[in-house]
Amino acid sequence: INPNMKKQIIMILLLGLATIIQAQKVDSIKVEQSGDFIKIGYRIIDSKPGQIYRVKVLCSINGGLNTEINSISGDIGDNVQGGKPEYFVVWDVLRDIDALTSAEFIIRTELLKDIDAGKVSNKNIELTEKWSKKWVHAGPAIEFPGFKPGFTAGIMGSFGAVLSFRFGKYAIDEDIPLVMGSITLDEFLNDKKVIPSSYFLTKRIVSFDAFQLHLMAGFERTRLIFQNSDALDNPFIEDKLYGPALGITADYKWVAIQMQLCHIDPKAVEQGTNFRAISPLTFGTFALGVRF
Repeated sequence: INPNMKKQIIMILLLGLATIIQAQKVDSIKVEQSGDFIKIGYRIIDSKPGQIYRVKVLCSINGGLNTEINSISGDIGDNVQGGKPEYFVVWDVLRDIDALTSAEFIIRTELLKDIDAGKVSNKNIELTEKWSKKWVHAGPAIEFPGFKPGFTAGIMGSFGAVLSFRFGKYAIDEDIPLVMGSITLDEFLNDKKVIPSSYFLTKRIVSFDAFQLHLMAGFERTRLIFQNSDALDNPFIEDKLYGPALGITADYKWVAIQMQLCHIDPKAVEQGTNFRAISPLTFGTFALGVRF
């Protein structure tokens, strides 16, 4: 640096003492020359150990817009610890510009982490750990259509498994016209009962405080009623089928709410025959239980 440049910097520093703009929570700003560098001291009001601040130093160079300084070091950036009596940053002026005629400095601080917030976070972690151990789920379940009551139970940690059974009457799609034969549908059913069962693997996707959310994927095993349009005697049959199933379980403290949805593809029975399903092909199950 040449002597004239040093004189320019000294003049700017003297001006800077009167023109520094103080950001909120910052005071006692001091500017001084240290060789070829500008040293800026400041204090963060009421800062405490354990607090983390983001500190930015902006400068209006030669009357221009306020911009961040590149060649700067010290107490700056996103990891400035609170609680110090004084903070310092150093600017290597000549690495950024060739000459200065005027400069105004701005110091901005933003609180990123507070010690009190940390205590709340620790509390949340303790609650999450406590409730994540409540991994056995059980409760009554109901499948629609057909109103088939039953029971569901599972072990649901980070990964888990769920079994569900229902018991009730066959559901019939009322929009499908029935084929007339020597036996009516009511006579064929004659209080027949169906026992659908579902099998799932689960994955927990949310765990916060006492709340957890699990995704479920698996299959359902059930029986459907079919009719044969060419039959003159008994046009009805029943057959066992499987279908993919998805579900979701939401837990809050001791309460667990579960919803399942399954779709049955009857092509295995209908293809190459005159059979068609007169049972609904999509079933939903709702369960309300507890976890312990």
